[in-house]
Amino acid sequence: YWLAFNSGTYPLVAALTMFVLVFAISSFWGLAAWLFRKIYNHLGQIAWIVVPFSWTAWEGWQSNMGELSFPWSILALTQTAYEPALQIMEFTGMSGVTFWVVGLNVLVLYTLRKSIFVKRILLVGIVLWFVIPFGILQHSYKYYKGNPPIIKLMAVQGSLDPLEKWQAGAQHSWDVYDSLSREGFESGTELIIWPETALPTVLIERSFYTNSISQLARELNTSIITGSSALQQFDDDIKPMNV
Repeated sequence: YWLAFNSGTYPLVAALTMFVLVFAISSFWGLAAWLFRKIYNHLGQIAWIVVPFSWTAWEGWQSNMGELSFPWSILALTQTAYEPALQIMEFTGMSGVTFWVVGLNVLVLYTLRKSIFVKRILLVGIVLWFVIPFGILQHSYKYYKGNPPIIKLMAVQGSLDPLEKWQAGAQHSWDVYDSLSREGFESGTELIIWPETALPTVLIERSFYTNSISQLARELNTSIITGSSALQQFDDDIKPMNV
């Protein structure tokens, strides 16, 4: 939303910044493809072996680009419908899933290009590569044998325009989320989840709203999770953070 409309600025500036960012972000992978081509020209087919490592490293580098760290192109997202592959995230994070996806594609590529004997070896490698996430999946499932733990939770999402939310102030958002939480609460609810920056304020510096959230949780006899903007001192500079 903020990339397309850049809340708080003029429409022309918002449009220009959106196109510049889209061009810059898409150029990252164009640069990666150009670098790989250079390596391929020197190493030939062996260069493909480096791809799982280089692709994972490239994603890691891009994830530390500040405002340009958008996750849209992370390969781990392609496996959201394939539950076994995601289980390795417990030990490796998203980078491990990316490495697994790229590694599998490299194995398939070599299988298609090599001789029959080598293909048989590579097919065994592909099978084993599939076994890795399934083995971890079994490891994860052992915690849910018998009667799995079940909790009752409630997610609260106020219908607030992001720009208007910040202009109206924290009190307006508090009134919305306080009333929605009370209206939707049912006995036995163990957890209430509010969005990140549900209240447009720095909670750790606004004790009134921090105490109000705590009081609401006590009245409903439940827990409330939310996010907040934060400010942190770095030498002589104060930078915005998320908590």
